[in-house]
Amino acid sequence: MIKSSLSDTIQFDRLELTHKCILKAAICEFYANPNLDAPIIINEYTDMARAFYEGAEVKITNAVLDKFAKVIRDL
Repeated sequence: MIKSSLSDTIQFDRLELTHKCILKAAICEFYANPNLDAPIIINEYTDMARAFYEGAEVKITNAVLDKFAKVIRDL
């Protein structure tokens, strides 16, 4: 699911382990809390990525989760 939400220029295998874990935890939260608004989940995990990274990883996290939310929640 994460791989399909990444852009063509970003490969899942090249992401750092911490970044993969953040994305996986966010995806789990989408499924575990279907009544929680997607922007809340996206914001929380984007903030988490910001705690570990300063660059493109934060933008990638936001973009991946936004795209995933649109697919899973039909936003």
